[in-house]
Amino acid sequence: ARRSLEVGIRKTMGSSRSQLVVQFLAESVVMALFAAGIGLALAEGLALLMERYLHIRMWQSMWQQPFIILLTLGYALLVGLIAGWYPAIYLARFRPLSVMKSQARKTSRRWGVREALLTSQFVIASMLILGGLIIQSQIRHLHQVDVGFDREHTVVLKDIYDLSEEQRQTLVGELEQYSWVNSAVPLGYQPGDGSTGSTSLRTAELPEDQVFLTVEGEAGFLETLGFQWLA
Repeated sequence: ARRSLEVGIRKTMGSSRSQLVVQFLAESVVMALFAAGIGLALAEGLALLMERYLHIRMWQSMWQQPFIILLTLGYALLVGLIAGWYPAIYLARFRPLSVMKSQARKTSRRWGVREALLTSQFVIASMLILGGLIIQSQIRHLHQVDVGFDREHTVVLKDIYDLSEEQRQTLVGELEQYSWVNSAVPLGYQPGDGSTGSTSLRTAELPEDQVFLTVEGEAGFLETLGFQWLA
């Protein structure tokens, strides 16, 4: 209603329809680009916080990936044009006199669309908040769950098996010389990171092959990581 009144006043002051269309489209595009910029900044900042919280490297900074920035801005431009096109054409064709006379008249259909939009926005916002709370609880669970070995104060050097056996033993020996290193051991996979090997076993009691997930490690890795024998 306020925008239609604005259209009536501006047309009375001499603004043309094309000027109003350009104004409405420009406002919509600027708002979409502004929202996209805020979204990019929030995504980058929250990703850095998550990396520090989880102690993992999640992704490369988007500021080092111009394709993502250009793609996001392109989508924002498209959304702005689509969102602003219909209101611009619809409002710009209003006649000043009819606008002034019909400000108090509102159809039930317009109220229905408005209520539907407000309801959908509320539902989407509630789902996002609920999803964030669920993710937070799952992350807290991952940090607190007992995984069966000591994850604290453990440093992992990846790709150690790219070294020769002699180089691995030399590296382990040098690390254990430091007073702040309790023990060091080469491992094929880091327990808990989702990477495992597998092997199959068949016995007289098990006529079919039984597949077991395995983690390769050299002597002492159970004691180093604090694994407890079940039997």
